[in-house]
Amino acid sequence: MINPISIFHLFVSFTLFTFNIYNPYFGLFLGLISPLFLIFYFDISKSNFKIELIVALLIYGYLFKIIALYYILFVLLPVIFIVKGKEKAEFTAGLPSLIVTIIIILFLPNIRDMFISTMISNINSYLEILKSSAPVEKLFYIEKISKNVNQIAKIFVYLMPSLSYGYIVFITYINKRFYLRLKKQTVKPFTVPFKFIPILVIGGFLILSKSFYTKMISYNTLIIFFVLFFLQGIEVLEYWLKKMKIPLILKYLVYFFVILEPPLTVIVSIFGLFDVWIDFRKLNKVGGENG
Repeated sequence: MINPISIFHLFVSFTLFTFNIYNPYFGLFLGLISPLFLIFYFDISKSNFKIELIVALLIYGYLFKIIALYYILFVLLPVIFIVKGKEKAEFTAGLPSLIVTIIIILFLPNIRDMFISTMISNINSYLEILKSSAPVEKLFYIEKISKNVNQIAKIFVYLMPSLSYGYIVFITYINKRFYLRLKKQTVKPFTVPFKFIPILVIGGFLILSKSFYTKMISYNTLIIFFVLFFLQGIEVLEYWLKKMKIPLILKYLVYFFVILEPPLTVIVSIFGLFDVWIDFRKLNKVGGENG
């Protein structure tokens, strides 16, 4: 029997994600919580064969075409990884998207070129908007970007594997923790395994190559690890904010500024990197207390 409450959560999840079509900037934030409602749907709907989800995906695919694929990669699969494999969900949820985008870039040149053309069009449209309102001193930089728009678009498309993976890691991290806390379940601190460090080192050194494609491998590797260490840095920050008994509203203000201010984001990521060796959460730690 179909549960109306589970259908409601399913509808909200699809609706929030659909905002990406009409307002990409606003939709980006709403898309962050779209997986949470799908988790509630899975939690409420106990049936293994979820016919209503299949029907919803078919209808959504008919109405929005490619957006349905994005929903599967950015919402459905991360939720399945959270529900079925909680311990490693942050690391594994983005792998399907990573693989798909690598296949497109390497083996499907028509789709890759379509992405590049779309990106060029979007950048040019954005630059035209900027030109109409930018002060005179900024026009030089806008013009410089205009002359290199093709190369910028190409680089952005070649960075799609790491950007999509990083975004999915981030939304998986947020929704998994929020859900577990609502359910009053144990939330284990996020840590990047030390065995991943050699991949970071090799990927970092590849940036010295003169080959465009080798540099793209390096950039993608660095972006992925930047996101992973940022989340580990957030865990360190959360531990110390809790230890200092900072009020909840101030904690969220700190997180807000950290995400919006690139220098702070970089600093938090650096702390996350060094936490692999130092473990800042053990400094002045009493009796194995967890943050």
